[in-house]
Amino acid sequence: MLESAHKGDRFEQELRPLMGTTYRYALRLTKNPDLAQDLVQDACLKAFQRWGDLREKDKFRPWFLRILYNTFIDERRRFSRRGESSSLDERFAHEDSKHGEKLMGTIPGPEQELLKKELRGKIRDALDDLPEQYRLPVFLAYGEGLSYEEVAAALDCPVGTIMSRLFRGRKILRKRLAGYVPVPAQ
Repeated sequence: MLESAHKGDRFEQELRPLMGTTYRYALRLTKNPDLAQDLVQDACLKAFQRWGDLREKDKFRPWFLRILYNTFIDERRRFSRRGESSSLDERFAHEDSKHGEKLMGTIPGPEQELLKKELRGKIRDALDDLPEQYRLPVFLAYGEGLSYEEVAAALDCPVGTIMSRLFRGRKILRKRLAGYVPVPAQ
């Protein structure tokens, strides 16, 4: 029993710093705050049950995000088998996180605030409109700061595939945001 409590403490110690990232990732997947919370809880339970299987504890973040993604895919499959007319991907759009506001910086004045809000909405819409194969790597790499290797592990893809998807995702975003954001060509 004492060993089980110690296992729980170590797991919580690894998981706690990832909760913001985990929730934002789940929100990006489900586009619904309630579904995102459920997804995070399900993934936490699965990860805790498999905690002993993780050999390299320094790989916890991509390992856990992979469990979260697999849980989402499983739920989406189960959801579609029930004959629902919409998928989890088509659920309600979510509110932007404070993380996005930090990236935008502070612009004084009501007109600038309105422009900032409009731009934030355009960026969020452009990101949400990306096909999932590009949206998830872009979100994990640029929104959450994961390395290419961590994104590859989280999405169970080769690093080269992630690099290619990031390149294409950026290209699509650049095209969609051309009239709103001055983005240097790469």
